[in-house]
Amino acid sequence: MAMARTTLNPFRCSGTPLPVPVLLMAKLLTLCILLSLEWKSFPDPFLPFIPALGYLAIGSLFRWSLKIIFLTAATALLFNRYVRAACLAIAFVFLTGILSSRIYFENNRTFAGCLFLLAGLTDTDRAPWLLRCQVILLYVSAGTNKLFDAGWRSGLFFATWGRQFIKESLYFRVGAWLPDLALAKIFSWSAIGTELSLPAILLYRRSRTTAVWIGILFHTGLLFLTGRTFGLFYFAALVSYLSFLEWPRSVHVLYDGDCGFCESTRRFFEAITVEPIAEWRPFQAATELFGISEEALAKRIHVIVDNKIYSGFTAIKMLLLYNPFVYFVIAAILAVPEPDAFPYRRWLAIGLWATFTPFFDPVGQYIYDAVAHNRRRLSHNTGQVCGRIRSLD
Repeated sequence: MAMARTTLNPFRCSGTPLPVPVLLMAKLLTLCILLSLEWKSFPDPFLPFIPALGYLAIGSLFRWSLKIIFLTAATALLFNRYVRAACLAIAFVFLTGILSSRIYFENNRTFAGCLFLLAGLTDTDRAPWLLRCQVILLYVSAGTNKLFDAGWRSGLFFATWGRQFIKESLYFRVGAWLPDLALAKIFSWSAIGTELSLPAILLYRRSRTTAVWIGILFHTGLLFLTGRTFGLFYFAALVSYLSFLEWPRSVHVLYDGDCGFCESTRRFFEAITVEPIAEWRPFQAATELFGISEEALAKRIHVIVDNKIYSGFTAIKMLLLYNPFVYFVIAAILAVPEPDAFPYRRWLAIGLWATFTPFFDPVGQYIYDAVAHNRRRLSHNTGQVCGRIRSLD
């Protein structure tokens, strides 16, 4: 298949030697490193894992060399230039920084470095199995380590850790109602069960989407309790799930062309679209309705993703989830340092999960139908009458 022309638009992820989800993953993690100012913490050699690196401690030259390499590679990656080499360069920076300083070493930095390394080794024509294996290894290792730790099994470790790091007062109020260590045991075994079950669910294609939502809830729940991202780990864990997702080959959108509000919706989505994969057509002029009745098309927007049909609220969600620009906006808001007076990150993260998760669909559909019922009043073009309204009149 011919590769699309590479563009300098940082929000575009197609037309490069990397699959769209893998490049999107790498760009989002790079953006989080930049906005969270993690790149400023690259070290000079100090108690290196490889003694020879200690000879490179010449003033601040080593630290600034890592920063310059990272910033150069990050610029190339974001603007779609030499994306595989850029990923490998960023991996080099993180892994070299870790090997040069025991103080700098943290699991979240190691995981981020591995993601960039394996992204750089990914081929556009093949599934990113190296990345997927890295994510599987992360959860298997973490879950097994906890399972064989007596402190985790008893809940004692979580109770001790929680007194220092958990900021949500509701946790302590509920814990006071229960027997000693009961709530800590619940959270301990929930973590063990989640980490050991996620690999199997992620590997099974039909349950992969469910596994992703469970994983996001798991990490977002920890963020909500503590208010901490644990360095890069929250961002790296969430973007790593993109390696398990497949980017659609085609997206068709059928909407009511006689509805002014529907036309406004189309213009909005086309304005924020950076990957031109969605083809919008009024169902009145479409040659293919994909087996959907005109009555249903007059009531709700329909999105067909690789022959799978979504309608109403779920259709809107699909248009957002397959738009890289949306991910960039979310990552930017979550990654910037939050003000002490307004710690919004944990509330925004849990709100986004609740909105996009399938569990919210019934509520979202109710809201969508309420808006659709009154869409003529919301339209700026009052001369156009929606098919939905006509059917009610």
